[in-house]
Amino acid sequence: SDIPTLGRFTHSRAFIPRLKDLSDNYGDKEIKFYGRETTTIRDLCQRMVDQMDMIYFNYINEIEYDPKDVEWKAAKKIFKNPTGWMDGGSSYGIVINGGGAAVVGIGTRITGTDNIIMNNVEVFGIYNQAQEKMKFSLKSGTSRGILFDVMDWIGV
Repeated sequence: SDIPTLGRFTHSRAFIPRLKDLSDNYGDKEIKFYGRETTTIRDLCQRMVDQMDMIYFNYINEIEYDPKDVEWKAAKKIFKNPTGWMDGGSSYGIVINGGGAAVVGIGTRITGTDNIIMNNVEVFGIYNQAQEKMKFSLKSGTSRGILFDVMDWIGV
């Protein structure tokens, strides 16, 4: 149980090319959130990248930030894993999956998964402290992000 970041850190890192595109194409547009100052799309995208970098450098390079730093506080709130336990909803000891990613539709991709033999297998030490998130939906179903994640309204 030594996972330094929450799952949304990985989702956010994967999102960086899209942040760049958003910044390049709409960076000068302004956006305002309730209770906050108006900012630009570019500044908001850069803030997210900077906060991810803070978490990375803190863990990898052991860089310490001022505990009173507003951005450090925000970065920890969004990305740092306070428990060290996996925060996602999936913890597997063994996954046998056909072609494609073993996410979302587990059990539906079964091609090439027959005649599997396992001997003397012991699975242990799988822990999970899933963080439930509110979902919102439209008539078309649950709204999800690019990696089938949902917006963490509490965290944001």
